[in-house]
Amino acid sequence: MYHVFVGTANKKKIQGVRRAFTSAKFKVIVHGIDVDSGVPNQPMNKEIIDGAINRCCSLEMHPIKIECLQRLDELDEPYRVIYIGIESGIKENRLHGGYYETTAIAMLYDIGVKNIRVTYTEPIYIYDRYRCLIDEVKQQNQEVTFGQLFSEYVGKRYKLHVESDNWYSHMRGHNIDRYDLISTTIRGMLTCRSHSI
Repeated sequence: MYHVFVGTANKKKIQGVRRAFTSAKFKVIVHGIDVDSGVPNQPMNKEIIDGAINRCCSLEMHPIKIECLQRLDELDEPYRVIYIGIESGIKENRLHGGYYETTAIAMLYDIGVKNIRVTYTEPIYIYDRYRCLIDEVKQQNQEVTFGQLFSEYVGKRYKLHVESDNWYSHMRGHNIDRYDLISTTIRGMLTCRSHSI
């Protein structure tokens, strides 16, 4: 049995992690724990990967995780532990200009030696006409997210409801879900390393 600790209280992210493991045929219990990412509300560039790693690594010594594993040890049943940190943010494309949104996923598993892997989901290009929203994020010291501003902008301008945490399904013009991208990416990480975890 795998016990997967995810550094978030976001139910959709937890569900995406659970879906990734079950679709890869793992017997799993997923525990979501709200942890500090150590980065602004709207991470940009290197802050994205830093946030994912911070979330992942802070789980190892978290009191809730320690208590959970103590109870499992009392049951004397074998288990393995995996830690996952997920952080979404905006990256600048310095080669071609423009911006895109991506999610960094850090996965730490203990197989005798600690091994951390980090990858990104598929990037979602942010059209130039929304550059003003990125400028606004920067003006507000990254305390407001691009998704929040995009949701307000589209709501006022086009009278549409767009969830602030899944805005790019609207931008791409079809139904693509951030949590499906997260799930698919984690499943790929598991498939690549299934022989060792």
